[in-house]
Amino acid sequence: MSGDPSAGFTVEDAQIRAFCHSVAPHIVALLPPDGVTVGTGTLIKWKSSHLILTANHNLDGSKPSAIRFAFCPGGTLREGPMNSREDSGDLYRGLLLPVDDSVIVDKKNDIVAIPLNVKQLPKAAVLYEISQKVPVPEDGNMVFLAGFAWDNSFPLQC
Repeated sequence: MSGDPSAGFTVEDAQIRAFCHSVAPHIVALLPPDGVTVGTGTLIKWKSSHLILTANHNLDGSKPSAIRFAFCPGGTLREGPMNSREDSGDLYRGLLLPVDDSVIVDKKNDIVAIPLNVKQLPKAAVLYEISQKVPVPEDGNMVFLAGFAWDNSFPLQC
């Protein structure tokens, strides 16, 4: 195998990277106070509401105001193993945001919506606007899910 990093790079690889780059500004990591677990959510705008939509188990009994949020830093995305301890500064530490602890919860479906103050969001963060017409994928279409792979995790020390 050559030392060329683009060896074996396919059009499909480029499509997946382009997709990841386009959705990254809408994704946020949730870093609960335990310092061990991490979850992901999506920044959304629905009507006049600005929310983080995530799995309810990501809160794990914590109030949203106690959770640190890590946003896409902007610029070109870098790839690498998640268990690397390469310094990413604020990306690992996250930000405490003035979020409302009065969340909208659907425990049966494990979903929670956390109200946001959009004035506190970093510049690179983008809310995905949900319209009244929700698209439904047709049979045979590909659907991507973004989340956190627990097997690649390591404890953070802040």
